[in-house]
Amino acid sequence: MNPESEIDVEKAAELTLFFSRVEITGKSPLPYRVNYLALLNLHNDVENTVQSIKHIITTEQQEIVERDTRLLLQARNWRFHLVACGVMLAGLNSAELLDQLWIVLQRGSWVAPQIAATVFLLDAAFTERALEAIMRENFNEQSVVALAQLLIENFSVKFTEEQLARIRKAKLKDSVKSDEIAVTWAATARPLFTAT
Repeated sequence: MNPESEIDVEKAAELTLFFSRVEITGKSPLPYRVNYLALLNLHNDVENTVQSIKHIITTEQQEIVERDTRLLLQARNWRFHLVACGVMLAGLNSAELLDQLWIVLQRGSWVAPQIAATVFLLDAAFTERALEAIMRENFNEQSVVALAQLLIENFSVKFTEEQLARIRKAKLKDSVKSDEIAVTWAATARPLFTAT
């Protein structure tokens, strides 16, 4: 992809209905319809953010919501990836979007642990896909660490010596404790997004 088309992808993601400026009578305009920072650690304002996402996906045209979610995942900016995770967890989920999430995991993202947690929560084939991903040399190290920990914590997985070596190698390059972030984020996200 050339630099100009990368800029175009980022601009297109910024213009999605999730990032459009919102005018509220008597208040300053909000920079975004979805507070992506609330999704980062699932702390401040997260309940309102989840409700905003659910409102968007239930009131906007489905084709537009799906198109805009794909645009978020095609961009490189972690903010867009995080909002796409929220949208998918809130109910907009498809095989195509899951495949795109796995592509982002392979390529890498600053929010790889949150993306790994999202595929863990949504992908019925998570175990098989995660085990395959761990062994791919071109798979982002942060993603490998997060996926491995989700497998350890949630499934009775016995890693081979080769898989363990790959995980150890990835951990050496992971400075943010992706394993802990992924597990904690998944545990917090599950009840947040399933609550009505």
